[in-house]
Amino acid sequence: SRTDMLTKLNNRGYWEERLSQEFSLHKRNGQAVSLVMFDIDHFKKVNDTYGHQAGDEVIRLTSDLLRFCKRETDIAGRYGGEEFAIIMPQVELQNAFTAVERLRIELSEVDFRTGSGEVVNVSLSAGLTCAEGEDSTGSVVAKEDKAGYRAKRSGRNRTCF
Repeated sequence: SRTDMLTKLNNRGYWEERLSQEFSLHKRNGQAVSLVMFDIDHFKKVNDTYGHQAGDEVIRLTSDLLRFCKRETDIAGRYGGEEFAIIMPQVELQNAFTAVERLRIELSEVDFRTGSGEVVNVSLSAGLTCAEGEDSTGSVVAKEDKAGYRAKRSGRNRTCF
């Protein structure tokens, strides 16, 4: 299985396989490849306040919006829990930043309604990097991870690279 059942996005295993392929192309051809990973901000609070069904709906809403906003050639997946990842082949850092900001803003403007009618606002914190001479996919993911933590530490609902 390559598909995450809840989100209908690529699962982590298949996404990592594709990252490896795109990284190999980057190393061979020198083509740009940008990597984005993001978390839904304060997701545990959504689950704790409104229940796991509402949390699942927030995850589905986020994945639907991600599918709508991404390019056809982008490779999106659920990395785990409320974490998502996007591989953007042949996209330089600035263009990747513009695309992620579009997704972040779109998501922050959605009023999600729980089954009981309560409105939940959702935001995301994203880390972004572009492969530039790294030796491994692990080093690319580590750079992105640092950027994601910087987004969280600096107030959430933002994209850092």
